[in-house]
Amino acid sequence: MSAVVRMRRVHAAHGGPLRRYLLRLTTGDPYVADNLVQETMLRTWTTCRPNPRRCGRGCSSWPDGRSST
Repeated sequence: MSAVVRMRRVHAAHGGPLRRYLLRLTTGDPYVADNLVQETMLRTWTTCRPNPRRCGRGCSSWPDGRSST
């Protein structure tokens, strides 16, 4: 499964609930909440990509050790 597909799945599963939570934290400011969701997804993208140094030979695991396949 490609990284793009994984990120689409992460966003589909968590984007809505995360945005609703951030709307409450930002007292209903949709622009700030959307910006924070975008920043969160960007950080997820950069930390969840396969890292051969950390994982060994080309494995693609999530930061908590779960397999992404």
